Amino acid sequence: MDGIETLKCLRQWLPALPVIICSAHLNGRLGRQFEELGIPSGRQLYKPVRFSAISAAVAAALVLPTTQPK
Repeated sequence: MDGIETLKCLRQWLPALPVIICSAHLNGRLGRQFEELGIPSGRQLYKPVRFSAISAAVAAALVLPTTQPK
């Protein structure tokens, strides 16, 4: 199972799960596929990954959506 198939399974079972992708093989086509599955470019990391990039991606992934008071 590749990363796209894994992500599709995760989305079926846990649709709101924050996901960070880390790959040495990211390209434009693959990046667009991940974006279509809800992984923005800021959470798609290229190997080798710097700690600062991991830290920023985790911080972005853990931001919860805000709701407007009614």
